[in-house]
Amino acid sequence: MKPTLVENWEQLATCTSDIYDIKIDTNGACGWIMKKAVSEGKLFEKPENVHYLSTHTFYESQYKHATKVLQECGFNVELVSWG
Repeated sequence: MKPTLVENWEQLATCTSDIYDIKIDTNGACGWIMKKAVSEGKLFEKPENVHYLSTHTFYESQYKHATKVLQECGFNVELVSWG
């Protein structure tokens, strides 16, 4: 299936994965991808299961890498660059 194009944090917050959750802070323009078991407990209990999405996630220099990380975590998405 073709990936969903995601243009902003609000759209990214609605994306789903079978294994991972995504928590978005739209005010801070950042987010976290974490294994569902981790998100139900302590957020940073197992840092290897948490991926931080910085404020630069949609910028030209970062969106391809962020897309790859999201896809590796089971999100069928492709981020759209802001630059």
